[in-house]
Amino acid sequence: MKGTVIFPTISIWYGIFVLFCFASILWAYQPSSCFHVTSRIVQCWVIPFCMAQHYSTKEALPRCLKLIAFASMASSVYILWQTPVAEWFSGSFGNVTTGLNPNMLGIIYTFGALISYFFAYHLHQKNYYIISAYLVFIVILTSSRKSTISVLLGILLLTVLDATRKHLVLRIIAALAVLALVFYLIMTVPSLYAAIGRRFDSMINFILQNEGDYSITIRLTFIRVAQQIFIENFLFGVGVVNFPVKLGTIMNISTYAHNNYYELLADLGIIGFSLYYSYYVYVAVATLKRATCGSRYAKLMLTMILTILLCDIGIVSFYSAQINIFFACTSMFLSACDYQKESATIGQSSLQLGSKSKG
Repeated sequence: MKGTVIFPTISIWYGIFVLFCFASILWAYQPSSCFHVTSRIVQCWVIPFCMAQHYSTKEALPRCLKLIAFASMASSVYILWQTPVAEWFSGSFGNVTTGLNPNMLGIIYTFGALISYFFAYHLHQKNYYIISAYLVFIVILTSSRKSTISVLLGILLLTVLDATRKHLVLRIIAALAVLALVFYLIMTVPSLYAAIGRRFDSMINFILQNEGDYSITIRLTFIRVAQQIFIENFLFGVGVVNFPVKLGTIMNISTYAHNNYYELLADLGIIGFSLYYSYYVYVAVATLKRATCGSRYAKLMLTMILTILLCDIGIVSFYSAQINIFFACTSMFLSACDYQKESATIGQSSLQLGSKSKG
């Protein structure tokens, strides 16, 4: 309703989480460090609140999603324009231009690609195939393994979710064949291999021989340290964004855990971890129910939730404004469903009252 201020469930939930983050100052290992991320956490609270004021109905949701897809495309074109062609496949695409690390940049374009593929495949707006393919190419240029894996698995999931039982196996085989072709091109085309293929080679060597990938080795070390900190501070952790401080006392390096799950456990303990992911569980279950009932948008939202959870293995997202935008979309979808159901109920009640008064 025009002029009405809407307080979506996600804002209330994240507001409670924000308060817990602020409260962690009381027991933090280094209280002053808690303030370093305060503004970003508040931004994450403001984002869904502002989105709810403009996208509170199902009719507004497609517009919001299309804006995200076009914004992804526009920003990538800008990066291409600002980056010399010789550096497109260098492995640091967009890093200097945006200031974001390749993983976060890749994840942003992953969601743009998934949204575009959804409009093309589920809603039959064929022009979006071009945008989706282009954004998958941009994801590859970021050299982010987790983003490349996430976008390919996300497209596979969107394809499978739209298949009937009769065509399910055929759709899975076709989707896997396309993904295999993409992976083949990544590993055989020299420019694509330079951008991301060599990193997959390194990852495969690490899995098979436990050697050859310093990036994975050091990140596993960070996770082991986070595990130990969590065990020692099980309930409340060492304070929001205090993991890097504790890590610095152990390894003489101050950085995040490169894993949202262990970063949260180390920073805010099992209480903060449970508080943060409880709403993810709620949204995942709610969208799954609607997806099984045939809601196409629910299938996209479920894919986005699972993609965020997959990406959280390799990034710290709980204070990321970019990730929060995508998660807010899933919450807005549920709010729009509830609003539409409530409006229908009110309308039906009004009709019944009107009929009684006439009688």
